[in-house]
Amino acid sequence: MKVNNWLVDKFSFSKVGCFSKCPRMFFYRYVMRMKSPASSWLLFGRGAHGGQEADNLAKLRGEHLSVAQVLESAVAEFEGEVEKEGVGRDLKDAFVEEHSRQLEVFEESGERAKIVPVPGTVEGAFQIELMVGDGEGPKAPALIEGFTDVVSQERPDAPRRLCDYKTAGRPTSEKEVAKHLQLGLEAIGGQAEEAQVITFVKGGKQKPTAKASKAYPVDNGRWQRVLAWFAEGIHSIRRAVKSGDFPKCDPGAHYCSAEACEFFGLCYPGKQPDLHKWVEVGEIRPSGSLPPAEWRMSKAARKEAERTAT
Repeated sequence: MKVNNWLVDKFSFSKVGCFSKCPRMFFYRYVMRMKSPASSWLLFGRGAHGGQEADNLAKLRGEHLSVAQVLESAVAEFEGEVEKEGVGRDLKDAFVEEHSRQLEVFEESGERAKIVPVPGTVEGAFQIELMVGDGEGPKAPALIEGFTDVVSQERPDAPRRLCDYKTAGRPTSEKEVAKHLQLGLEAIGGQAEEAQVITFVKGGKQKPTAKASKAYPVDNGRWQRVLAWFAEGIHSIRRAVKSGDFPKCDPGAHYCSAEACEFFGLCYPGKQPDLHKWVEVGEIRPSGSLPPAEWRMSKAARKEAERTAT
């Protein structure tokens, strides 16, 4: 498929997920191409992924890396990301201490040994071509791109299992693994029958650790949900790009804050001197100054209204 306009023809789970989360964030990130410094979570995640990639590539060569060698590869990846991003130089010691513990638990649990990489699936790229419309009119081509962390197959007769590495403050729950759409997409892209999450849990209320979830089957039902989610998301993105309307998300959402969103200051600056150009406040009729709305009155409110009327 030829991609003429990457903004409305080429998609990923992250891209559609960003729009679903907040259209205005999508506008800043994908239309304006604005960037912000990487967070410590992102740096830690990239480092951990680099170590696992080195470990799985070594397995394909028939080699077995020690935990120390995997950590060394992870640290090298972390340092490379720090240099590229220009932030996080003071986080190296914390990363080494935390990730060494995570890798030890991963090794001792036996979960690391269960990963037998399928050639070509270690950070393997995949593409899925779609035709997407609005349910009534003509459909237009759309290309979905993604990557698998690794697909594992312990024996020739065993099911192929997508293994997705995450760095988080808590283990990914079994319910999340069973229903997560991104895992479904990656499993389809990796031709895997099952999906599993391996979480490198950061320290906080608990010590740093590693937790491998149960592997859940990826059936046709999950694939249908993935398709429906992408179809709606792609259609909405194309409509927004055409109209230029990228509304802000719910300001009460947990991710709508200066701590969670790098673009928060653009949406909600400390002072808003131009607000008068957009809105003007008229009369405010406070609670108690209007008659009760009968359509939403409870039985207790109706009885009270009857008492005051007599």
